[in-house]
Amino acid sequence: AAASSRRSEDHAKRRAVAAAASAEAEAWFAYEAVQLSVDVGGSIAPLNQFNASAASACATSAPIDVDVALGATPMPPSDTDDDDLYTGSVVQEWLQAAVAEAALADVDVPRSRALDERDASLARLELQVWLEFDELLATLRAASRRVIPVPSQLLGLLPPPPPGGWP
Repeated sequence: AAASSRRSEDHAKRRAVAAAASAEAEAWFAYEAVQLSVDVGGSIAPLNQFNASAASACATSAPIDVDVALGATPMPPSDTDDDDLYTGSVVQEWLQAAVAEAALADVDVPRSRALDERDASLARLELQVWLEFDELLATLRAASRRVIPVPSQLLGLLPPPPPGGWP
């Protein structure tokens, strides 16, 4: 009976991971699927072309779409704590985060100090990325003595700007 329960649980987790991965891939499609640019000589751009204008919408919708997919996939309760089948999977980490969020919502526990410190640290790191990126462009501009346009591929990798804008 325990082996049957474990197989059923593994099957449900596989369905959940597949549903979440599919939802994530579909959510990012508008950002990743753009026409390749080909120059006059027929060469394709060395960097993958991303639709930077779709990045913000995709970054917003991807977690929501994954949560919806996970919510629509039935999951039996786990009878064991040694579940390492999907260790290292981004989707499994999202699944665990969704479970942790649901547990916090059920108990209505206020955010801990560690989470607040993590958020502040993330904000500092994002600011540092923008400042270092600006310094890189300024250095390139000074070395070449001309204005260097920022490749859309690099802009597409940066997080969307906060409501107040970047410094």
